[in-house]
Amino acid sequence: ATDFQACKAYAVSQEVAGLEECEVDENFLGTGPLANSDPAYAGDGSGPSLIPLEFDAYFIAEGGWSDSTQKLGFDKVVENFKPVFGLVINMQYDPTDLKEQELKSSVHFALSGNFPLRQCRVQAEFVEYLKGETHFFALVVAKRNLSKDQTESYLAKMSEKDRGDIPEAVLEQLRFASTQKGLVEMGVLKEDKKTGRECLAEGNVDEARLRELAREIVTEMGLPPSAKFYETNPVQLFDFSRRARCVEPVRVLNASIGKVMGPKEFIESSNRSDSAANTKNALVFPVGDALQEPNWTQGLGINRGFHTAMNQAYSLLVARERSLTEGVQEAVKIHELMQRMVWGGGSSGLAGSGTGCPDLRPFKEWDTDPKARFTEKRFKV
Repeated sequence: ATDFQACKAYAVSQEVAGLEECEVDENFLGTGPLANSDPAYAGDGSGPSLIPLEFDAYFIAEGGWSDSTQKLGFDKVVENFKPVFGLVINMQYDPTDLKEQELKSSVHFALSGNFPLRQCRVQAEFVEYLKGETHFFALVVAKRNLSKDQTESYLAKMSEKDRGDIPEAVLEQLRFASTQKGLVEMGVLKEDKKTGRECLAEGNVDEARLRELAREIVTEMGLPPSAKFYETNPVQLFDFSRRARCVEPVRVLNASIGKVMGPKEFIESSNRSDSAANTKNALVFPVGDALQEPNWTQGLGINRGFHTAMNQAYSLLVARERSLTEGVQEAVKIHELMQRMVWGGGSSGLAGSGTGCPDLRPFKEWDTDPKARFTEKRFKV
């Protein structure tokens, strides 16, 4: 139940933020001593040969635990947060069941009013339901509820006008939040541990209770009690109290000299008209979580993943239509833009405020060109 996302062993302490520096693995490139001694690389007939294939671009979509980014020398900035957990539930869809037919995809935020989980008291910032070939639910859940109902004391300090500006639904949710429970109180986590890794360690998760909690959630969300868990990954709990992103969004593989270059080195060699910039090169583009892991309180990672995939595809288009150098520059520029994105609205800046993303254009205008998706102000430093 905790294998949905493998625990990441970054070369950075769990307690601090820092930089994970990665060296290029020459054996991974096929130029190191192990590769030179392996008959498979040599293709001398003594063993199964590796057949070389030419390519212009290599997209890495291995998720946040990608080892290909490490082997190709992508340094990563690692940030740490208080332990926060993602809960995903996958249920079988019975198209003959009328109740299941009527369900529609939806997302509900805790502070936006009309939050659907009232009987199940797990404290969640939001719950998203996606209806496809299965019923898929995703939630951000707390380790422990630390909320105390201080609503009335706050209201007493406000003017009558300011008090009137607060929707009653928000006040109701604030009061309700103090009655909710975290994973520890719900009995899913047997003991309260300091780090997310320790919380999800084998032996500290009551998987039977986790399934019971999942059943409570999907039933209150509208599924009939007879609904069955999906065979693969039915209930998964994972920690995202650590987040990493690549410092560089692209690297260049040079086949002539067996070298991997970062954007700065490659652009400088292009400006000098070095041979490295004018021989066989291929671009390496991490996408999705391999490039930039999300913080779920700022929207689901898949939302950001779509954009990074389109950004990198557009950079490759620029490289093909203009030049490799311009393609690399485009990737760097849009990667910097993504760091400035505001993924949630409202004063909190969180997706939980229910106001969407102010930096995105309407969906109908989107294509791979970043200017078709992001507002003009994002392109200004």
